[in-house]
Formats: sequence, C-alpha cells, structure tokens
Amino acid sequence: MKLTHSCIITNRVNELCDFYKLVLQIQPQIFGKDYVEFPTDGGILSFFSFDAQEKYAAGTTKPAFNKSLELEFNVDNVEEEYERVKKLNVEIAKPLTTQEWSNRSFYFKDPDGN
Repeated sequence: MKLTHSCIITNRVNELCDFYKLVLQIQPQIFGKDYVEFPTDGGILSFFSFDAQEKYAAGTTKPAFNKSLELEFNVDNVEEEYERVKKLNVEIAKPLTTQEWSNRSFYFKDPDGN
C-alpha cells in the first residue's frame, strides 16, 4: 500500500495555496476556486474548500482546528531551507534541532495552524 494523497480542508484555499507555493517552491495545479494540488515526489498535497466539502460530506471536517496533523518534507539541505523559510515570515514552532534519533528538523505553521 502506498499513501498517494493528503488533503487539508480549509476556509482559505487561496491563502494556503500562496503560502505553500512559497514554502514548497512548486507550482500548484489549480482546479477552480475550491481545490488546489501540489504534486510532490511522495504524493499530492491538496487543499479543498470547507464549503465544497460540506456539499459532499456535511459535518465531517472542521477547518483550522488541527492539533494532531504534521506534514513532513524531506529536503536536500535542511539548514538552507530553515534560513529560507524564516525569511518568509513563517511562524517557526520549533527551531532547527537535531532530534534524539539523529534527524535534523524544524517545525513551522501554515496560515491555518497546521
């Protein structure tokens, strides 16, 4: 089995699209005002409007309320990416750190708090 797609339901499709375009440095595929995809080597990250989601499955989501989801991106040079992302005025939730399992990483938040 292979995970191919992660979708975040939001009230701010355009804002998240602009944010992730800067962070990921990937051009999104835009499918109307309600849906955007960022194709990556590990699968697709997409954003879908809350209003549209309500038409398909009412009451199943609550945007900008995440307290359990993390998106992890593997990059060639984490130090360079950390410095680049900091310049985007992104909220850094955890600065660049070497984890006890030896990974170097940092955490940041998108406009919805993910």
